Amino acid sequence: MNFFLDLPEISGVNYYDGNICYMDFDINGDNTSNVSQLVDDEFTSNGRYGFMCYVNSVQMADPINATFHYGNNRNVSYTYTA
Repeated sequence: MNFFLDLPEISGVNYYDGNICYMDFDINGDNTSNVSQLVDDEFTSNGRYGFMCYVNSVQMADPINATFHYGNNRNVSYTYTA
């Protein structure tokens, strides 16, 4: 599944610094099929940055938690279903 996020400009935050800015997905507490993803300025849609969440047929019924980390323990999370 593709997940798109609008990343507003935040002073002092470099979204392309993979040490502090990345997306994590977990499905029902399990993140084994998803690795942390960095911001890619070529995977966009309507000005939003894209990330890919890998979901198998069993997991499609479970909530998916997407968390974007952007430095100094700041993050934004969103839970959705397939």
